[in-house]
Amino acid sequence: MFTAQNRTSVNHNYFLSVQTHITAKHRQQAVEWLLDVCREEHCEPDVFPLSVSYIDRFLALQNIFRDNLQTLASACLFIASKVKAAQPLQAKRIAYYTDGGVPSRAILVSSTKVFVSFFKFHSLINSHFFRFSIVKFVFFSRNEIFSSFLNLCFCRRLFVH
Repeated sequence: MFTAQNRTSVNHNYFLSVQTHITAKHRQQAVEWLLDVCREEHCEPDVFPLSVSYIDRFLALQNIFRDNLQTLASACLFIASKVKAAQPLQAKRIAYYTDGGVPSRAILVSSTKVFVSFFKFHSLINSHFFRFSIVKFVFFSRNEIFSSFLNLCFCRRLFVH
């Protein structure tokens, strides 16, 4: 497990190697915004750090424009709340905190992109993650893409130990 974790850990130098349009300052602003939203919504303690982890993992994988950073942060918060919160935040509620900058539909679309990109880290995902986290995410989002992907994973037994 430690070997898999080291192999799939986040490259913390992604501002030098991957990102060309955003800086550490931009990330800091997005993370501070996330913290404000989590405090305002009284999110469970694990939601905020998981959201930040998702942001870092995505930024280490894919270059994005500065204009899309709040959309990414919103999507990561949406996913983290689905995974960790007893009552997850709705996309509409997160969109409210963007002051019209990110519509709820964009959060849903972006969360799909983020979610799918995480399967590059599939060796960290075990059967418990699938049973509880992904099933919960699929149930609440009612998205056909996730259901199909989950069915494929279980059929091929790619992620079941």
